[in-house]
Amino acid sequence: MQKLWYRIVVITVPDVSLSFYPYLASSFVFLFMELLEKQLHLYLGSYLL
Repeated sequence: MQKLWYRIVVITVPDVSLSFYPYLASSFVFLFMELLEKQLHLYLGSYLL
């Protein structure tokens, strides 16, 4: 039973991650850029003032 479960997981997980990973990566990059922009604005604002 455990072997069968393991086999199902091994088969389905890479398939799901292949379709999910690009979405996750793009959303992560977007969030990172947003955060970076905010930090940059704060830094530039404090530097200019």
